[in-house]
Amino acid sequence: MMPISQEEENNARIYLLLSGISERAVRALFDKEFDPSFLYLSLKKEINNLNDLKENRTLNQSQWRLLFPINCKPQSSKFDVTLMTTLLTNLANFSLYKKFPLLTDTSISADLARIRYYRNYISHESLKEGETINFTEAWDDISSAVRRLGGKQMHDECIDLKTKCLDRSTVPWNIRVQINQILAEWRMNNSNFVETRAAKYVLERLHENSCVTITAASGVGKTSILRYVALGMKDGGYDLLLVTSPHDIVKYHNPNKKTLFVIDDFCGIFTINQSYLDNCEIVLDRIKILVQNKLTKIIVACRLQVYKDEKFASLSIFRTCVCNLQSDDLCLLQTEKQMIAELYLETKASTIIQYCDLYDCFPLLCKLYSENTGLNISDFFKNPFLVYEAEIDKLCKVDFGKYCALALCVMFNNTLKEEWFTGEIDKEIRKRIKNICEECKLERGTSRLLLLDKMKTLEHSFLKKENDIYKLYMINCLTSWYIILDKR
Repeated sequence: MMPISQEEENNARIYLLLSGISERAVRALFDKEFDPSFLYLSLKKEINNLNDLKENRTLNQSQWRLLFPINCKPQSSKFDVTLMTTLLTNLANFSLYKKFPLLTDTSISADLARIRYYRNYISHESLKEGETINFTEAWDDISSAVRRLGGKQMHDECIDLKTKCLDRSTVPWNIRVQINQILAEWRMNNSNFVETRAAKYVLERLHENSCVTITAASGVGKTSILRYVALGMKDGGYDLLLVTSPHDIVKYHNPNKKTLFVIDDFCGIFTINQSYLDNCEIVLDRIKILVQNKLTKIIVACRLQVYKDEKFASLSIFRTCVCNLQSDDLCLLQTEKQMIAELYLETKASTIIQYCDLYDCFPLLCKLYSENTGLNISDFFKNPFLVYEAEIDKLCKVDFGKYCALALCVMFNNTLKEEWFTGEIDKEIRKRIKNICEECKLERGTSRLLLLDKMKTLEHSFLKKENDIYKLYMINCLTSWYIILDKR
C-alpha cells in the first residue's frame, strides 16, 4: 500500500474532525435549544416559519421529510449540520453569517458559521487531491468552536484526533470523503423510504450470499432498495464502498475488514456496455476468489433489459443470487403502493390510487409529482408523457435554452456531464453540442454556462443530477422522449 503524504493525512484529519466531532458539537447545541423529547411539538409550533423556509427553498423536500416524517417523530440524530444550522439561525436566537467570522468573534453564531464554512469547503470538493488548507489554522479554528459548543470532552477528542495514528485504508482519503458525502445524502433521503417486502428480502439474501443482483425496469425502485440495503449493512458494521467498476473491487479490497461494494447501473443503462463487460470479465475470476473470505460482499443494481442480454450470462457471479423486483414474489403489493402514495402525495393519494397499476414505475411517478405539484394529478398518473409533452411544448415556445437542455440529454444518451459546460472539452463533443444548439434555434455562440444554468432550473422536474451527470427522469421510456422532441 502506498504511503500517503503529510498533506493528504492532514486533509483526512480535517475531514474526520468535521464529519464526526464538529457535527456532534452542533447537535449538542441544537438539543439544548430544541429538547429532543419535545422536538415534534417545537417544530409544529414553528410550522408557519418552516413553511416560509420551504417556499423560499431554504429547506428542500428531503429536509422537510426529516422534520415531519411519516408514522414516526423527528429525531435530531438524523439531522446534519446544514439542517441544524438552518433551524438554529431561523427559529432560535442565532445570527446567520454570510461571511467568515473574525477570529475575535467567539459567539455561538460565529462558531456555527465556522463549522459550516469548513464543511462546505470540503463538500464542494475544494480539497481535491494535491490541494490543502492551512492545517494548523483550520484545526485550531474548528476545535476551538467545538470546545465552545460541545464542551471539554469533545475538545479532548479533537486533541486526540490531531495526533493519533490513522487507519491505513485501501481507499484514498479523497475518495473516502466523496463516498461519505454521498452516504450522508442517502441517509437523509432514506427517511422517505417505505420498507417493502422486496427490500426485506434483498437484505436477507445479502446476509446469506456474497453477491446479490437487484434487477427491474427503470423507476420500479432498484436504486432506492440498493441504498436502503446498503445503509442497513453499514449499520451492521460493514464498510460501504460505492464503486463504478468491478476493477475497483480488486483495487480497494481489504481482506481484514467487513466490506460491501455497491454498484448502480451495473453493465450499462439502455443496453449492455460491451467495453464495461469486457473489463468485468478480466477481473471476474479474481473477484470470485476475493469474496470467498466471507468478509467481502457485493450488491449491484442492473436494468432488466441489460440483465436479460445473453452476453450477461458470462458474469456468473452476478447471477448467483438475483432479486427481480417485478417478479410475483417481490413486486409491490397494493398496500405498499398505498403507503408510497401517502408518503409523497399525502392527502392527494386517494385521488390517484386507482391508477397505481398502470405503470411499473409508480414509485417514481409519485416522487416526480411531489416535486411538481402544479400539474394536474389525474392527467399525470393516467398518462405522464402526455403531460410532459404539453410541458415541453410550452418550453419550446418560451425558452429555447431549456428545450435545448432536454435535447442534449437525449442526444447524449442520457449522460450529460457538467464538466462539458465548465471547462475544456473534446472537439467532437463541442461540435455535437453546437449542432444541437443550432437545431434548437439558439443563437450562434450561446455560452455553455448559460446552457448549464438552464439545466439547473430543470432539476427535479425533467432532469436529475447524479455525480455531476445530468439525466432525464423516466428514462425507461427514452423512446418517448425521442418522439416528443422529434415532433417539435
